[in-house]
Amino acid sequence: MTKQSVEDFEAGLKPQAERRVALALLLTAVAEAEQLQVSDEAVEAEVTRLKAQYPDAATQKELDNLTPKLKSKITSNQAR
Repeated sequence: MTKQSVEDFEAGLKPQAERRVALALLLTAVAEAEQLQVSDEAVEAEVTRLKAQYPDAATQKELDNLTPKLKSKITSNQAR
């Protein structure tokens, strides 16, 4: 445990969080501009990989519900 206050800890996280959000927005814009597409097979492969990594039932169900978001994330990753 550190001797930082909650406010100092959160302030330390802010620059990284801002960078991640900016990068996600940029990659989404690139994916849209380049009209990148993700196959259903690629999405299913990613879901299968994540399910193997997180075998508990609650996470498995959550992953099933996240398929559209995963498709967007994979498309953004292709823009890298």
